Amino acid sequence: MANIFEKLQTTRVKLQNSNLKKSGKNAYAGFDYFELSDIMPKLNEILQEEKLTFIIDFKTDLATIKLINCEEPNEFLEASTQYAEANLKGCQPIQCLGGQQTYLRRYLIVNMFNITEPDLFDSALGKNKKTTNSTGNNAYRCAKCGVHVNENVAKFSYSKFKKILCIEHQKEGV
Repeated sequence: MANIFEKLQTTRVKLQNSNLKKSGKNAYAGFDYFELSDIMPKLNEILQEEKLTFIIDFKTDLATIKLINCEEPNEFLEASTQYAEANLKGCQPIQCLGGQQTYLRRYLIVNMFNITEPDLFDSALGKNKKTTNSTGNNAYRCAKCGVHVNENVAKFSYSKFKKILCIEHQKEGV
């Protein structure tokens, strides 16, 4: 009988090999993300095969995921995260709480099972967009004119335009 660490690792590998697809879309920032419905069906199958289950608990300021070995219920792993405020426009406080708990569930599951995705921003910066300036600090350049921009401008423009643009070229809506 495998211990909880072996079962967790087997679950991670099976999940990684299942080729999960992202269905969530953030139109404002222009990226896709995993929704719980993208993860849970396959994860539930694998957890059943491996005889594992998990429980998520929401305390006042902490959310915790507890992974339990069903064959040895006293054998478990826990991971926690703090709450962050979720202000959803046009929602009642209870709806904001539900949104916050959904985010926390997803983040706890992604962390426990090492569900990864490429960091599009950093990988794009690696394509000759990031240089080092005279002080040795990282610097970013506009894809259109080559002018240096700070990291915040680079991140914002990449999230909006999928390329690094100076403020002037962002105004043009390139």
